Amino acid sequence: MMAVPRALLDQLHLHAGSQVEIKVDHGRLIVEPDAFNLAMGTPLVAPITNGSGSLVPVPP
Repeated sequence: MMAVPRALLDQLHLHAGSQVEIKVDHGRLIVEPDAFNLAMGTPLVAPITNGSGSLVPVPP
């Protein structure tokens, strides 16, 4: 699970629930929208909670 600022999610047209592909290339972590699931609307990324079910705020 990874916290991503809302401004970046908006720029990439993603939201909590968006599925992404994560890979490492030459020592860099690359996170890209998953094209198949983006087209199908299949969620994978879930909101981060503090264990009690309350959402953890993420700075913009």
